[in-house]
Amino acid sequence: MLRKAVAADIPALARVHVASWQETYRGIVPDHYLSSLSYATSKARWRSTFGKSGSSIRANVALDDTGNIIGFCQAGPIRQKEFDYAGEIYAIYLLQQFHGQGFGRSLFASTVRELLTDKISSMLIWVLSDNPTRGFYEAMGGESVAEIPFEFKDVTLPCTSYGWKDLSRFR
Repeated sequence: MLRKAVAADIPALARVHVASWQETYRGIVPDHYLSSLSYATSKARWRSTFGKSGSSIRANVALDDTGNIIGFCQAGPIRQKEFDYAGEIYAIYLLQQFHGQGFGRSLFASTVRELLTDKISSMLIWVLSDNPTRGFYEAMGGESVAEIPFEFKDVTLPCTSYGWKDLSRFR
C-alpha cells in the first residue's frame, strides 16, 4: 500500500533512510561514513522538509501488511538548473528485504504522477554509480545523462544521473 507522507511519519522515514543507506551502500561507501549516519540528523532533515510552507516537494511512503513504513520516494522541482529537466527524484529508498516485490515501482510511478499533476513533465535522478540497484532506473526507462563526482564528508564517489524527457507514460 502507498500513501502520502505526513509529519507524523518522520521517525519512520528517518529509520528507513538510515537503514537503507547502511544496507545498500555497504562495501561502496566507507563503513565509517555509514556508521556515522544518525536518525537524529535524518529526522531533522525531514522536519525541515515538512516545515516548509508552500513547498512543492512530494513524498510518498510504501507500507507493509502491518502498516509499517518500508520505503519512501521524495521528489520536486529540479535543483541543478544546468540540466534540461523540470523535476527530480531526490530520494527513493526501500528496505532491502522488500526489494523485488513491486514496492519501488509503485513508489516511483505514484510520485511521477504527482510531478505530472504539478506540470512537471521531465525529471532526473542521481544515483551512486556503484549502486547495486541502479538497473531499476534503467528498467523504469531512464537514460544515462551524466556522471559527476559526489562529495560527502571525506569521501568522493562517482554519481550517475538518469533522465526521463517525457513522463507521460506514467499517467
